[in-house]
Amino acid sequence: MTWMCVRGGYRPDARGRVARTGACAYHGQPLKCKEHTDTNQIVCDGAGLHPCGVSVPGGTLAVVQSLRRGENSPAPLDASGSLTVTVTGAAVDVSALLLTAAGRVRSDQDLVFFNNPVGPGVRYSPDGVHVDTRAVPADIETVAITASLDGSGPTTFGGLPLRATVGSDLEFPMTGLTTEAAVVCLEIYRRAGEWKVRAVGQGYDDGLAGIATAFGIDVDGPEADPAPPAQPPQPVPQQ
Repeated sequence: MTWMCVRGGYRPDARGRVARTGACAYHGQPLKCKEHTDTNQIVCDGAGLHPCGVSVPGGTLAVVQSLRRGENSPAPLDASGSLTVTVTGAAVDVSALLLTAAGRVRSDQDLVFFNNPVGPGVRYSPDGVHVDTRAVPADIETVAITASLDGSGPTTFGGLPLRATVGSDLEFPMTGLTTEAAVVCLEIYRRAGEWKVRAVGQGYDDGLAGIATAFGIDVDGPEADPAPPAQPPQPVPQQ
């Protein structure tokens, strides 16, 4: 295999994931194109997409697109119509919410997380969330991917390098978070018969419970039975 330089060969704006400090973002091996010195324009993922044709020994390179908040992109589905979302940069629990056109869940079962790991077309694992778009119900328009701090480390996202990755060729670095303990990272949604990914990055100070409440889930426990009404005082018998 060879490292292929993809400088200028992916998108007109040339924005994609870059090799950190001149090394492969996945394998940590040094990268250097023999014709281009700006090695931050090349990234290895083994796919060899859109090469400019210049190669050096080592492996195969491809650009990974990096989204900014509010941007969208076609969903990078595999041959089976599936994708996997992971979140790195902090100790988090990744969850998914299945949302209708109204932006709400149909029931509490539409929150897929560690206590409810399987939903229609969505599966939770400790490594992330797997979405099979072929199995997502027709009345679900959006699968929102969230991340919440798991309690083993910091209590807020402030200063943490949080990053959501979709498959191997799409990512969203989430910047600007401060006091939040949970965040809606991405939305995977239908548009004109196709699936797309939108970078959201909306944080919530009150953790996963805050996100769940915002999308229509009742996170309160069952209400206690009301206390019986007080009995009126009995009249004092006349002497």
